[in-house]
Amino acid sequence: MTIYEQYIQTQLQIDTLEKMKESLRETISKELPDDGFKDEKINAFWTMKKNWKYSPKVEGLTAELKTTKKQEEENGIATSEETKQLTIKIK
Repeated sequence: MTIYEQYIQTQLQIDTLEKMKESLRETISKELPDDGFKDEKINAFWTMKKNWKYSPKVEGLTAELKTTKKQEEENGIATSEETKQLTIKIK
């Protein structure tokens, strides 16, 4: 087996495990009591996350900033740096 075939097999195993993990997370989220669960191997608990919703003014400024960035990229004002990175796509 080539290193590329090993990579594919490993990725397929990871994908399967990720799906299993997500399914378990969904089940845990349905069954976890408000005070969580803790033992010597795991600590599962609820946390609060803030999701911000901004005013139309801020949303407009954000859109304007995005447009201005794109214009600077197109006009050569903004600079970029290219770095070499490995990309592997499994078909």
